[in-house]
Amino acid sequence: MQMTFSEENYLKTIFHLSNEGGETVSTNAIADAMQTKASSVTDMIKKLSEKKLVDYKRYQGVLLTKKGTEKAVSIVRKHRLWEVFLVEKLGFSWDEVHEIAEELEHIHSEKLIERLDAFLGFPETDPHGDPIPNKEGIIEKTPKILLSDLEINNKAVFVGVKNTSKDFLIYLNKISIALGDEFSVIDKEKFDHSMTISLAGKMVILSSVVSRNIYVQNINNCISKITLLFGAFLLFSCSDKISFTEKIVQKSASDCENCGTVYLTYLQCEKPSEFAENFNKTIQNRIVDFVEMDSKEKPSEISGEAAIAQSLDNFMKEYADLQQHFPEIAAYELILTDSIVYQNKKMVSLVSKTYSFLGGAHGYETTTYLNFDAKNGKVIHNDSLFSDVEKVKEIAEKQFKSEFEIDDKTALSQNGFWFDDNTFHLPQNIGISDKSLILHYNPYEIASYADGAVVIEIPMQQIKPFFRY
Repeated sequence: MQMTFSEENYLKTIFHLSNEGGETVSTNAIADAMQTKASSVTDMIKKLSEKKLVDYKRYQGVLLTKKGTEKAVSIVRKHRLWEVFLVEKLGFSWDEVHEIAEELEHIHSEKLIERLDAFLGFPETDPHGDPIPNKEGIIEKTPKILLSDLEINNKAVFVGVKNTSKDFLIYLNKISIALGDEFSVIDKEKFDHSMTISLAGKMVILSSVVSRNIYVQNINNCISKITLLFGAFLLFSCSDKISFTEKIVQKSASDCENCGTVYLTYLQCEKPSEFAENFNKTIQNRIVDFVEMDSKEKPSEISGEAAIAQSLDNFMKEYADLQQHFPEIAAYELILTDSIVYQNKKMVSLVSKTYSFLGGAHGYETTTYLNFDAKNGKVIHNDSLFSDVEKVKEIAEKQFKSEFEIDDKTALSQNGFWFDDNTFHLPQNIGISDKSLILHYNPYEIASYADGAVVIEIPMQQIKPFFRY
């Protein structure tokens, strides 16, 4: 498929804005990132849609298709490999390579890129710490957090930058910060959120703007202290947050254009514990259920990663069999993306977004919130989240009616909602964030598919008196 440089630039921008292809992006966000008019974005989206590279849904935004994602990943791969080449082989500094790589990424020779990758020794990250997709399009990510999220006495290593602007990279050069350098946090100022770190034997003061634009990896939960008692306390307090590993799986047939495809991005807890055992099992079972939801052949008596692998094989086999009988059938597609939205000492809240197209007029999107007990990894049922469910429901109903301008005398059905007996109820999916309680009604739960999901956010201050976690 022939594409203009402009079309490729749009795909790459949408990919970055959409959290690497997993979310919809507004046309205004694209216009802002591309520094162009919204009307120009609309025209380009129409062209990309005609080429089946994006899907556009009114009021919901732009979503990359399977083909669009594959093309965007290919462009990102080329861009990051060229950046490595420019730095390692030609001696450019990391603040000089982005604009040059912007031109080189449009070279379409796959053989050249494969040889470039081999010549560089198959690098995993670019000079800015971003992961380089492999030739299959798989992106391996490593856990990282923002520097601003570290606490006093944490020891870490610089692994990436959020802001890749030339001015920011030059500034980091000026203060001698480089990826791979180890440092420790000495102090955090509450007034202006600046930080003092110890780097190469020197004290360096960083503004909040800097600390919020650098990615780090915590390599030592706490710096050891003089007394065992104090040190044990610090180790406990620093390890309150449970760490997770992100796993990315892509499965599709390689010998056809119109193929069934599965994209999975899910989390696993690697550290052996009761939490890890139950959390991992729940996530693995959900993935198998999602992939096998319309399948006649269920996995055998196996579990874990093996069950996921078998369910993927079953999906591909059944689609291939179906395609033999109906060659014109549309490509089936399954997408699942999990992420942690909230975590404290008592609980972990995870959101799982799925998209499935198994024929028919349209695909189906869902959002599922799972809340886990931080001690044992078991799922916390919605009713167990609150000490007074009826009071929370009362607050939620008031917020719901306020947002949709429904007075107490008007039936909910008059506004197109499908509550049984016109009686308000909480949704199946309840999420937690730092600031709010999230009530998420999926399509068909209380309204039609055309109306989309209904989401209500209630300030946590109102819920806190009744929230058990």
